[in-house]
Amino acid sequence: MRRGGWAWYGRHSTSDRKTRGRTLRTSVLIGLVCFIVYNANFRSISAGDTYPARYLPFGILRYGSLSLDPILPLVRQGQPAAGSYWIQTGRNGRAVSLYPVVLPVLITPLYVPAALYLQSREWPEEATDRAAQIMEKVTASLL
Repeated sequence: MRRGGWAWYGRHSTSDRKTRGRTLRTSVLIGLVCFIVYNANFRSISAGDTYPARYLPFGILRYGSLSLDPILPLVRQGQPAAGSYWIQTGRNGRAVSLYPVVLPVLITPLYVPAALYLQSREWPEEATDRAAQIMEKVTASLL
């Protein structure tokens, strides 16, 4: 007869361990399939209010700032009038995001491999834009 409680924790039969291992593998496989299916179309989110969150991690890694000034052309996407909706003027006249910056700050470590790649290529604007689109979708699917 098996006893309950912490004293017996970790003492499982071989069949229990095999079942847990099989369950874990199945869960990881289902998660991986969902991740691949979600990212399979390679389309990015096209709403303008996502641009500050898309590019801010690169701005943090490259310039060490939450200001959008260094990455303003990327964030505006060539539409200065449209950019005024999601870009506001902050202290000292700096461009800042209208939306909260907590999530872009938290996901910045996920952008490090892409930033290292871009740094090796000297940050070309077109490659930075494409990397930001990919990273936006990948981090959204991870979250």
